[in-house]
Amino acid sequence: MFLLLVSLLQAFGGFWRLETGVVHGVRALAPGLLPEPPSVLLVSLQSTPQGFATMDAAMLLRALGELHPRCVTVYGTITPEEGAISFLPGILSRLAEEDIQVIIPRSTASKDGSEGFESVPLTRYSLTHLVTDWPLRAGQAVPGKGYAFLPENSSADADLPLLASVADGSTIGSLWWWSLPNELRRNIFLLSGSILLMGNNTPLHLNPNGGISLNSSESVKEIPLDDFLLQIEQREQGTISPSFDSLWVNSTVVVASHDDLPRVSAFAALLKETSFRHFSVWLQLIMIPGWCIIFLLLLNCRIHFPSIPIWLLPIVIIITLLLVALLMLHIGIIVPLFPGLMIALLLLIN
Repeated sequence: MFLLLVSLLQAFGGFWRLETGVVHGVRALAPGLLPEPPSVLLVSLQSTPQGFATMDAAMLLRALGELHPRCVTVYGTITPEEGAISFLPGILSRLAEEDIQVIIPRSTASKDGSEGFESVPLTRYSLTHLVTDWPLRAGQAVPGKGYAFLPENSSADADLPLLASVADGSTIGSLWWWSLPNELRRNIFLLSGSILLMGNNTPLHLNPNGGISLNSSESVKEIPLDDFLLQIEQREQGTISPSFDSLWVNSTVVVASHDDLPRVSAFAALLKETSFRHFSVWLQLIMIPGWCIIFLLLLNCRIHFPSIPIWLLPIVIIITLLLVALLMLHIGIIVPLFPGLMIALLLLIN
């Protein structure tokens, strides 16, 4: 019964916090063993209550097109300016041609209904009919196109809003949701209204506000806009800086104010914690009978060979599991370790 319970908890993300803690510990002890976490950079702009200046945003986006980041996320709104707004559509088109994703969120959808928020396709599973109590946004959800919503500022910097709803019950995503890599946002399952299984089978436990509460933050490099534009000017004049250029390739660039650094750090932590793949829930459920058979075989072996020291089989199991886990972590996969550890414990006390 204990083995079954541990296997189910592992499959549905019950040990996710503990798993991420182990990964952080391994990364601290052996930095070169694990794959490099995704890079997040903050380019800080001066912000007013109306948003960022259009000219500042246009200059920044044009320059980023030469540095090939994976995604550019604007955490805020862009204030229309006379003459400057006309530059943005052309710059955004060029970035799209370079396959650089640019996310400029909106607080509300258009009043005439011509534009809406992009819907998030979720496959929901629950033993009972559950209605998620996520924040309700005015507007409509549009499949395959539309905008990300801009969350309201919150005092809880570690809470990262991801999902919300519109009036018809459709799910929409925040700018943080759409800033996640595409492979994480494919084939999403929502279990019991609160467990989100990402495309790489990473389980995320959503809070009642449709976000995730993180216990950690990640160090993020902040570059003020003036310093960034100075580096770009030197680059265009022929000054070669490989360290500067390498910062941006395949990175996620967040355009925000300096005061938003804690929220950007929380997003960087989310990217880091979801960068490892997991075994699918279905595979882990199929493995449960296998774990039970292994336990019964080892228990039978100890009964028939009483001369074997009581501690030998558990120690062999633990060492084998740890070696396999480290090998799989090296290639970016977290294995379901806890059922095997439970077998070692049961052998030790039986």
